[in-house]
Amino acid sequence: MAQPLKPHRHIHFIEEVTEFYKHNQKYKRIKYSCYVPNCHHCYYRTVKCKDNG
Repeated sequence: MAQPLKPHRHIHFIEEVTEFYKHNQKYKRIKYSCYVPNCHHCYYRTVKCKDNG
């Protein structure tokens, strides 16, 4: 049986970045995941891209 995870601080790394458009605005959806093995803690942030024009 798998060992329960020890309490730890979630230290996140950027696992995935997805770009998409909504109402002609460019956004990035960033997935942050905890680096501890077998810890499936993650969260998402949506960031509006600045227009370079």
